[in-house]
Amino acid sequence: MKAKGASNKAFYKRKRYIFLFLLLIALVLPHIFMTFRSSDRETRAYFKELHTDIKIDYFKSKATDRDIRVVATGFDKDQSVIFIHGSPGSGNAFYRYLNNDSLHQKANIITYDRPGYGYSGFGDAVTEITTQSEVVAELIAQYNLTNVVLVGHSYGGTIAAYAPLLSKNIKATLLIAPALDPDLEKYYWAGNFTQWQITRWLIPTSWNVSGDEKYSHAEALIKHVNDWQLVSVPVLMLQGDQDMLVPFENLEFAESHFNPEYFTGKTLKGENHFTPWTKEKLVIENILTLMN
Repeated sequence: MKAKGASNKAFYKRKRYIFLFLLLIALVLPHIFMTFRSSDRETRAYFKELHTDIKIDYFKSKATDRDIRVVATGFDKDQSVIFIHGSPGSGNAFYRYLNNDSLHQKANIITYDRPGYGYSGFGDAVTEITTQSEVVAELIAQYNLTNVVLVGHSYGGTIAAYAPLLSKNIKATLLIAPALDPDLEKYYWAGNFTQWQITRWLIPTSWNVSGDEKYSHAEALIKHVNDWQLVSVPVLMLQGDQDMLVPFENLEFAESHFNPEYFTGKTLKGENHFTPWTKEKLVIENILTLMN
């Protein structure tokens, strides 16, 4: 009996250790695989396989007091297209567009890691729309870019909408499912885990930055409700009517707040929030239209 009891104790002890080990793995793996970023080495390898020449550079942002990582096909053409990613994410969300011949034959195709993401101060969120947009203006000035078309998705769309007020070298902007209406901001209970100190450490860094942006976004948008009418470059907005993250009504808000002389809104029937990847051809067609 004693031998059997000892055997049972050893069995349950092993089970406890296995459980703790699996729990540790479950806590650690998301921090490793949910960073939403690609290192310089990974980035070079990705484009090398595609036989696409790219440049990786960092510039010092005065607005955020940090280095901002930029990945581009070049900086020497008369036209440029700058992609602005959403939340969470990084510049790698748009790497496929840097490999598109119809785009990079006509313009410098550029993406960058927004402050707090990728390799632009990873984990240190910047929640002000104005500051995020100043980084775009700094990027344009840093590389002497002209005739710039901005392409912003989701949170990046908000930045792409405001940045033309800060740089005269922006000629047009394409907004894809941008979050613009402060009254339409959607919050999910699970997002609280990014805001509670007792649980924040459990959440991958990129999601914490996303939570910081999300839970301050409505307040930030209120500050700019009257600014959208001041944008005086062509603004094209694509919005899916089945978007579960950024409500379709944001298009109605945009139509009533941007100057109708410059604003065009398009409804994408049956489309969700992920248009840059599900409708790549459509996105490219609209970029080319704005460029021309």
